[in-house]
This record gives sequence, C-alpha cells and structure tokens, in this order.
Amino acid sequence: MKLPKPSDKLNAYKYTGTGNSFLIFDARHKGFNSVLKQYFAKMSRSEIAKLLCNTSFGVGADGMIFVEIPEPKDFKKLNATAAATNIHLKWDFYNSDGSHSDMCGNGARCMGAFAQDLGFKKSPLRFISGAGVIEVTNPDDDIYSVQMPEISAFAQNLKAGKGVTFDFVDSGVPHAIVEAPKKIRFAPSSGSDDFAQLARITKQVRAQKRFAQNGTNVTFVWPGKDSTHLYALTFERGVTGYTQACGTGAVAAAYATHFLNLDHTISVTMPGGPLEVTLSGPRPTLTGLVDFIASVNF
Repeated sequence: MKLPKPSDKLNAYKYTGTGNSFLIFDARHKGFNSVLKQYFAKMSRSEIAKLLCNTSFGVGADGMIFVEIPEPKDFKKLNATAAATNIHLKWDFYNSDGSHSDMCGNGARCMGAFAQDLGFKKSPLRFISGAGVIEVTNPDDDIYSVQMPEISAFAQNLKAGKGVTFDFVDSGVPHAIVEAPKKIRFAPSSGSDDFAQLARITKQVRAQKRFAQNGTNVTFVWPGKDSTHLYALTFERGVTGYTQACGTGAVAAAYATHFLNLDHTISVTMPGGPLEVTLSGPRPTLTGLVDFIASVNF
C-alpha cells in the first residue's frame, strides 16, 4: 500500500494487527527529535506515548512505535554487524501507559507492514527489539508473519491465592495463562460482571511476589472448536482492560495448552479476530492480518 503523502510537519501512521492498534513514527531522519520537540516541548517519548495513545485526549492506540536506523552500539550489543546479520531497522516501543516493552508480536507485524509501505521490500525484514532481532515476512497481501523469540520460561500449576492457578510462559514478555471460569463467556463487555471477575483475577495474579518488579500480562483461555483451536484474551501490562489482540499472549496461550505436542499450528481467536501460531521449531511464528487505518498530521 502507498502511504498518504506526509506533510512538512510531524506525521504518525496508525495500523492495526487483528484489532491491536499502534501509532508509528518514522524516526529514521536525524532531524526527527528536533521536530518532535517543536510539537511536544520537553515531553519524553514515554510521556508522548501516554498522551497520544489515550482514547479521550489523544489519537487512541494500544502502543507507540518509533522506527529508527540501527547505530553501531546496537550491533555491539548483539555482537554482530549489519552486513553479517542483514538487519535493516530498530524500534523504540512504548505501551499506552508510556512504559517500555521488549516485544510485541502484533506491533512487530504492524511495523513490518509500515516498513514495506515506506518502500522496504526486504523479506524477511529484520529489526532490533528489546527481545533481540525480529523477523517479519509478508506471505500474502495484508497477511504478516513474525518470528517470535524462543520461549524462555515455562512453569505449570502456579497458585495465586484461593481458587486461582495459572501457568507461566515468557514468550518475549511474561504471561500468566489462566483457564477462564466456565460460566464466563469469551470477551465480556467492559462494565459487565464477567469483565469485573476477570479483572479481579488479573489483579490477584499480578499481586504475586514473583511479579512485584516487572508485572505480568494475564491471558485467559477458553476451549476451542477442536484440538487445534482456542479462544484467548489478554489483560496487557500498561493497558487498561483487555486488548482486542495480543501476539505474545496468543503464542503463550498456544504454548501452554499444547506444550505436549508442539509440532503443529494453532488457531487462536482473540476479540479482534484470528491469529495463527506455529509452534514447530525453536521459535514460534505468529501470523495474521494487518490493516492501515489512518495518517495523523500534527
């Protein structure tokens, strides 16, 4: 897709990956930070993300991405060179509350679409994130796949007080996987009793000492139509309520529920639509639709 012609001022682009939305800035140019300061004075990027992601006072989004050119220090951290690793870009990612996040599966897929719309025709597109080097491919039209980080931690049957147990999966960021109470329907509306119960369980899980320093995402799962399908939704760190989709949550849910048989693809239906998680190989792959929503000229 060809992006709308940018203005001479500051521009952002809003994309959604299965309902998980992001504001993306092209920050590759040396003068970008100076332009940013003209509009937001002394506000930090974290503060700008918190402002613009707000649905009432900003543009509204689940996160914000600054697309940048890697610097020598970035390659030094990876113990690699651009030529050796064929890395094209890096990102600076913020949740809607202004906090940093090392990895976001749907955000990575949206970044892949944005980079292609900018004219990057590399496949795979490889960029540096807090979770390492991420690869994004475009297998078909508006479908984008991201090779996720390896699962770095997995634990089962952990307790979070009376009546609540969860599995723990680190799929690039931490997720507590909770089987949803049977009486609660998938994707309850905000303000409903079912939503309030999920929010209470989320708070109960996050109160555990193991999450005191960094917190955790909490992903609820429901049985699917068959053994290769499940329903899931995630209360993400730094986001109020649950998001329409969460890539790392889909991967974590698929892994936790299918860890005895990882050699196949799982369809994970989230409130915003379906995502596919391929678990074979050392690194899971997340696949789904990406849509361009709008350009924002400041």
